[in-house]
Amino acid sequence: FVGALVDAHFVGDRGAPNGATTRTGSENSTEAPDGGDGYYFYDSPAYDVLWAALVELNVPIYLHPCYPPQDEMLKTGGLYASSLPGTNESSVLSDSDAVRLGTSTWGWHSNAGLSFLKLFGAGVFDRHPQLQVVLGHMGELVPYYLGRVASRLQRAGETSTGRNVTDVYANNVYVTFGGYFSLAAMYTLLEVTNATRVMHSVDYPFGNNTQGKEFMESLRESGLILIEKAARITPH
Repeated sequence: FVGALVDAHFVGDRGAPNGATTRTGSENSTEAPDGGDGYYFYDSPAYDVLWAALVELNVPIYLHPCYPPQDEMLKTGGLYASSLPGTNESSVLSDSDAVRLGTSTWGWHSNAGLSFLKLFGAGVFDRHPQLQVVLGHMGELVPYYLGRVASRLQRAGETSTGRNVTDVYANNVYVTFGGYFSLAAMYTLLEVTNATRVMHSVDYPFGNNTQGKEFMESLRESGLILIEKAARITPH
């Protein structure tokens, strides 16, 4: 698997377009800068040069979750933090649970899905119709809200190509398990996603190959998909 990587958003100062992303030591990877106190996504036309390069190279880009600002997790009243200060620790949300809510429990996934939806809403897939995006963790919530998004996000018919979010999801998005080994989630994913666009991954070190193998075996035994279709779910 060859592709590019960016955080789904970055937390930092608004940089000049030419300096908004930096090369990492990993081949074919890009990474956004970190630090600061605000969310910055990639829906600006300033990033069209990035999307054009990816299309020219014929490689997908993985929208990787990113940590939210610390204040949202650790400051009283923050989005994921305890709403009110309390003297009885058992009656308030703990810092550790707030961090989990802001990251691997919810925040990572909602923000990564939001990053894709903002790209769609900004017309990125109209300007770059061959651009391919990878969403991890069973699609970062997008597959499960796709019908709702399609009915409420009024983009259909307003773009030069007339594409809607369902069309973009079907033709411009790949989804990987990303260590989210749930048959219930997989059922919904396969209802809205072609199996050829679903990739196997374990999200190491958060998941491991043993878990990934057991999940594939459970998937075959579940009857959710035919064995020959299971073979089309590709590793990456």
